[in-house]
Amino acid sequence: MKRILLFFVTILLFSTCKKEYSVGDMKDPCTCYGDEVCTEQYVSLIIDLKDQYKDPIVLDEYYSTILETGEKINLQDVGLDSLRRKSGRYPIWEDKLMSLTGRCAKQIEFTGLREGREIVKKTFLIGHDCCHVKITLGDPNVIIPK
Repeated sequence: MKRILLFFVTILLFSTCKKEYSVGDMKDPCTCYGDEVCTEQYVSLIIDLKDQYKDPIVLDEYYSTILETGEKINLQDVGLDSLRRKSGRYPIWEDKLMSLTGRCAKQIEFTGLREGREIVKKTFLIGHDCCHVKITLGDPNVIIPK
């Protein structure tokens, strides 16, 4: 009886072991496999535009461009833009656009205009972790001299 019990315990232990990946079996770091554990939060990447006196920069128009394709993404929202102008904080990219960047990131250029003139043009490297977008290169805190 003890041998049978020991046999089942040994089988149980071996069946719970996970396969170790060898160098040839490595997962592609740029691919999502569906086994990620994600939170329910919604992420918006924000650029914070201030002048040298820390006053917010007001933009009339802004958009992001995927440099690889030239596709322009307009994240303006009539309901939120008055708040954005008061704070100088504008969206660069959001979770709803995650499929456009890829996990290993793409270059995204934020452009802001006031009175038809380009006030800011800043390039970021934006990717995701299979759950939420993230800036992998570029500082979203920008000082614009008056």
